[in-house]
Amino acid sequence: PEIYRILRDFAPKLIYCQPANISTLILHFQEHKLQPFHVPIVYTTGEIIYPQYRKAIEGFLGSRIVDYYGNRENTVAAVQLSDGRKYIQTEYCNLEFVDENGNEVVGKQADIVATTLVNYAVPLIRYHTDDVGIYHGYPPDAVANYPVMEIVGGRGKDLILSKRGLIYP
Repeated sequence: PEIYRILRDFAPKLIYCQPANISTLILHFQEHKLQPFHVPIVYTTGEIIYPQYRKAIEGFLGSRIVDYYGNRENTVAAVQLSDGRKYIQTEYCNLEFVDENGNEVVGKQADIVATTLVNYAVPLIRYHTDDVGIYHGYPPDAVANYPVMEIVGGRGKDLILSKRGLIYP
């Protein structure tokens, strides 16, 4: 296929994409028995990176995946660094991880409540994101001086599971 040839010959150093999109493209390449090629970094955003996506990307492209967690309301920013953890960008947002009673929790699944620190025109304060995560605080072996979080679920209420095992939001 033409897209495969263009990508392989261009030899990008980074691909910025949604996990479902690049995984679908990789599956198409595999169905046509095309050879894997190397892309050093695949920067994913916009949806949860499910294990089958990670496996497809790492397997076919041999890439290191950098996953970004944010939302359209621009109230959240966390990026995966070299140790695989997601670091909350505290100069951008304040995140609270709250249980069903509104109490902040650490180390357990909780609702993510966000306050933007950069939107001066229309600030969202204590915005309920409908995402679920785990707050890990500041681990002693962290690679950056930011708190660490994990995203475990979210707005993916309308999903399609294909016969191939891919999940489409």
